[in-house]
Amino acid sequence: MKNLTEKEIRFVEEYVLNGYVGSRAYALAYSTDNKNLAKAEAWSLLRKPHIQEAISASEKSCRQIAREMSLDRKSILYELKKIIKGDYTAKDRLAGINTFCKLTGGFSPDKSEVDIYFEKKEKIDTSNMSSEQIRELQNAIFAELT
Repeated sequence: MKNLTEKEIRFVEEYVLNGYVGSRAYALAYSTDNKNLAKAEAWSLLRKPHIQEAISASEKSCRQIAREMSLDRKSILYELKKIIKGDYTAKDRLAGINTFCKLTGGFSPDKSEVDIYFEKKEKIDTSNMSSEQIRELQNAIFAELT
């Protein structure tokens, strides 16, 4: 694998840690406020094989850390439920809802499968689901958590 520059390393780290928002990762790594430049350059970087390899390695590292901390989707969803239904600020609750929807495919037209690991392991294809069906799935997941 080609050696990454310091800025490429920072880009990869920010990209994985900030939820795969390339323009934000680029802006932070390359210290720019130019949104159009950040979008274009992030797009370019993300097509480079050595950047893709570094992203895969970073994701693997994050998964390993999560395993060592005993974090899995179920425990994360439990914590999100506490935030969403708890006595938190509106901003915190909205952030919890946003994260929940990202994890369950509620906001992601690109995501076509949701991994559900509760009593049984199954993948649910959300690509053909209506908004109502996705809401029902989210409610079912919340019901599982109570």
